[in-house]
Amino acid sequence: MKHIRISESYIKGSLSLEERSGALRPWRLPHTRKTLFPSPEENLLANAVKPAGVRLHIETDTRRLVLLAEAAPHKRTFVLCLGAEIYDSASLPAQQSKVEFCELPPGKKTVTVWLPGDAEVWLTGLELDDDATLEPGPSEGKKWITYGSSITHCARSHSPAETWPSFVARQAELDLTCLGFGGECHLDPMIAREIGNLQADIISLKVGINVYGKNSLNARTFKPAIIGFIETIREKHPTTPLALISPIIAPTRERTPNNVDFTLEAMRQEVADAAKRIQHTNHDHTLYYFDGRLLFGNELASAYLPDNLHPDAEGNLLMGKNFLENVLGGMAY
Repeated sequence: MKHIRISESYIKGSLSLEERSGALRPWRLPHTRKTLFPSPEENLLANAVKPAGVRLHIETDTRRLVLLAEAAPHKRTFVLCLGAEIYDSASLPAQQSKVEFCELPPGKKTVTVWLPGDAEVWLTGLELDDDATLEPGPSEGKKWITYGSSITHCARSHSPAETWPSFVARQAELDLTCLGFGGECHLDPMIAREIGNLQADIISLKVGINVYGKNSLNARTFKPAIIGFIETIREKHPTTPLALISPIIAPTRERTPNNVDFTLEAMRQEVADAAKRIQHTNHDHTLYYFDGRLLFGNELASAYLPDNLHPDAEGNLLMGKNFLENVLGGMAY
């Protein structure tokens, strides 16, 4: 087999790539500007270096494919798709550096390898058949940026290809950039700027649950923060279809005030009103509001919401199906 160095053109879904001795580490924020994204204990950056939704996207005729990565202290899972369909899943044990997938079908094919969303990865290369060809994969479709919390980051999924954003992207043929950051969806102005700077055909923002949990905004500041976040994005994407989504169901938090006297029920009203104000004032016909319970409501909570906050693996897939039907199905894009 021959060794191929991984180039930037093979990697999709990252905002930047950090290079070290020929290895590449995907980031979901610009790593050269990381000091401009402060958070307690640098938790936002710790999440940004976990490549949720990031993938290797190539076209090749190899029958054998090995992904090389720097060894790490914990097991990591990689999933190989042919087109939209999952073909193989491979675990990389702790302190190992070769991800070996099962034999691929003959002929030229589009291969997508979804990287683990729960651990950083330094990619060092690929191994292919000696006579194999390799080039960047074809277009995945329209570019979709989704922003949110751990519920969008999705640690509780069957695999990196089966988080609800990854599922939606595969089913709807979308080029995904996932900006879900566990515990860190606080409407940071710098993230709005980054979204504005990205190419996008569809944008979705699922906001509220981290603000509730961390008490980071209150009845005075939450709605203005939403409006400012969207207005910043609109400076670069004035007509891009944008879905603003309130929190999914969280039974123990619905009517329970947090430390700044916010309930999830009240927050949904604030998110809906923010959308109405922007729609009316700016005549914004491509801004859509969706109640998060359309994605994951009370009817799913007892079976698929074990901690009353995060959907489990099957719940992730159901949430993806509901996003396809209710959000993408309710937008013109």
